[in-house]
Amino acid sequence: DSVASRGLGDVYKRQKYNYLNFIPLAREPLPPNFQLCPGLNQKEGWSELLAEADVVIHLAGKAHEVSNASSLEAFRSVNTYGTVNLAKQAVIAGVKKFIFMSSIGVNGVSNSSPFKYNDKPTPIENYAISKYEAEIALKKIVKNTDMELVIIRPPLVYGKNAPGNFGKLLNVAQRNLPLPLGAINNQRSFVAVDNLVDLIVTCIDPVSYTHLRAHETLRY
Repeated sequence: DSVASRGLGDVYKRQKYNYLNFIPLAREPLPPNFQLCPGLNQKEGWSELLAEADVVIHLAGKAHEVSNASSLEAFRSVNTYGTVNLAKQAVIAGVKKFIFMSSIGVNGVSNSSPFKYNDKPTPIENYAISKYEAEIALKKIVKNTDMELVIIRPPLVYGKNAPGNFGKLLNVAQRNLPLPLGAINNQRSFVAVDNLVDLIVTCIDPVSYTHLRAHETLRY
């Protein structure tokens, strides 16, 4: 349901990626050429969908909330336990690579300098905590297996018809109203959904992936 999910789901339309055989999954209502996604929980069976998969790109999850109203356990049930269930079945199915979309929130809410991959994780919000716990569990699952793990922690993702705060900013900007932002000293990182998709596809491609690889577990 995120901008990233919709963007990646459209990747099969791009000619430069036509050598990859994507099987995009989504919940109902299904976009064209998508298959129905099983529930993301700790009991759902994935064996049939994983049977011929070489790579799993895991974007699904309970989305971040501005109000942070949902309980930590509600986020864990999907983002942590659901991810663990999928990854364990991916190992059994012989999947070669598991790409997990985490969140920059794992690093924290703010910092005096740009976050780096090796900063000490300081997740604060329930969403970010559940993502970090999933990261920890995934590293344990792939240890002593042949399945590679890639963890991506993107900042705010923007694109066409972006929801959330970015969409609200666009709506305000389009009204041509004066905005009291000149005196605000604040910086924030964004990533375009097209660029994020390019990164994910680079991680899929073994040839391109090798020159990116600096650590056993990658974080972007």
